[in-house]
Amino acid sequence: MADAERKLDLAKTDRTRREITSKQEIAIRELLVGKTDEQAAKAASVSRSTVNQWKHNAPYFMTELAMRRAEIWNDTRNSIRGITQAAIAEVGRAVKAQDTRTAIWVLEKCGGFDEIAKDEFAGLKASPLSIDEVLYRFADKETNQEMAGVKVPPAPPHPMAMEDIFAEPPPTPEQIRYRTLRGEVYNKVLAKLRNEYLPVDDEAEDDAEQG
Repeated sequence: MADAERKLDLAKTDRTRREITSKQEIAIRELLVGKTDEQAAKAASVSRSTVNQWKHNAPYFMTELAMRRAEIWNDTRNSIRGITQAAIAEVGRAVKAQDTRTAIWVLEKCGGFDEIAKDEFAGLKASPLSIDEVLYRFADKETNQEMAGVKVPPAPPHPMAMEDIFAEPPPTPEQIRYRTLRGEVYNKVLAKLRNEYLPVDDEAEDDAEQG
């Protein structure tokens, strides 16, 4: 089962990369090495606003950039882990030789890496790593826009009984109707986005027709 899921993920990754234009590929490479949006735009021969638009409103670009950042981070983390283990071993040898300066310096630097790691992990957690995740966020954003004119029902009064003080009050009929409506809007928007960005493969269509 795990192998099948992995193959599916790889297929999605390949399809995503086929959707990236040559200029977007250049911009991604520049951004991955720490270049600014302006520098990436110059390398790709597009405007800075175009790169900014890709980063926030182009699902395939967003997905590819996030996936490659995650790949680079995983490689970096493994390298740091190996360096740290080597430094720990060196500390043992250096302590016995009564010379710990170099080994301890390495350990201190790797310890400082923890703060960088926290920021990087936070960024990776916030970044969608698949085209589906990107589309979910887009759908949620569009749903909020479409529901902007619909009044949100107030929360029901909290139960006053002490034994119910930590219980979640049941939703009101107005809240249930609102949630149902929002769910319908969200599903409609998501279906539209998935139809636009995740077309059915030709082979799957042929199989469906033959079936």
